[in-house]
Amino acid sequence: MLKKLLIVWGIVLSGMFIGCSESDTITGGENNSGLTGGDLLYEKPGLLDSLNGTCSSYLVRNFFLDTLDMTAYSRLRIEFTGMTDGDRSNVIMYYIDNGAVNLVELEGLVINGNKMIVVNAPDKMTDVHFRMLLFASICTGQYYNLTVRDVKIYGIE
Repeated sequence: MLKKLLIVWGIVLSGMFIGCSESDTITGGENNSGLTGGDLLYEKPGLLDSLNGTCSSYLVRNFFLDTLDMTAYSRLRIEFTGMTDGDRSNVIMYYIDNGAVNLVELEGLVINGNKMIVVNAPDKMTDVHFRMLLFASICTGQYYNLTVRDVKIYGIE
């Protein structure tokens, strides 16, 4: 029984790591302060989620944000506020198109602060998802945190 349980967990965990390949990553830069305005496509004011755990924790949360019609836009501006003290924590925003395609992927302490990221928009209507992963490589016995709040997605023509 234990052997079957370990095999099932191995398949589940390997599926999480293989699901988003590095070659599909489209990560925008944060120095896009000239790109303001646009149409507000999605807004989640306040707390999206907060994860807390020890250094031995590897916590994953997935959120379906919304189905967005991005056919009229050439770029997306994604804004949120993040905070983590886990040096291996990740936030990933992605959509599904023959597998997961990342719009935004940030790791570690880069997550901290107000983020404004501009990326190319997919030319279709698609479901947009947000994934939070809490993990720390150093074990000091303390609790680690990952918080995301005030998520906004704008379409820019």
